[in-house]
Amino acid sequence: GRSNYTKYWAANFPVGSWGQRQVAHNIILEVASETGLIGIFLYLSFAFQCVKDWLKSISKAAAKTDVDRDIVEICRCLVVSILGYFIGGQFITVGFYWHIFLLVALFVAAERNLFATNNLKAWQS
Repeated sequence: GRSNYTKYWAANFPVGSWGQRQVAHNIILEVASETGLIGIFLYLSFAFQCVKDWLKSISKAAAKTDVDRDIVEICRCLVVSILGYFIGGQFITVGFYWHIFLLVALFVAAERNLFATNNLKAWQS
């Protein structure tokens, strides 16, 4: 369950050199150790589904010639940001912080703005 990793570590291993509990220092390990296989599956499914949908939306919007290119570039930057979140997360523990949800919210807002201002349908092929 939640926060069991740090409790288990503190109970079975010595306290760190600064007197603090140790953490996994990796998003995947942290989420997997605290939520189990179902939790890591849901966490990664959420992230990969978001990136897949975002790339689909960006490519659809980029194919049009009369769209606002600035918003398309903002959307591309947000996709790179979420990839950077996971790459950086291999070295620090941010699995249960709000960063991923903020990136998702920013992209959804940019995507809605892009499709609303350019009269595009977001989820139609």
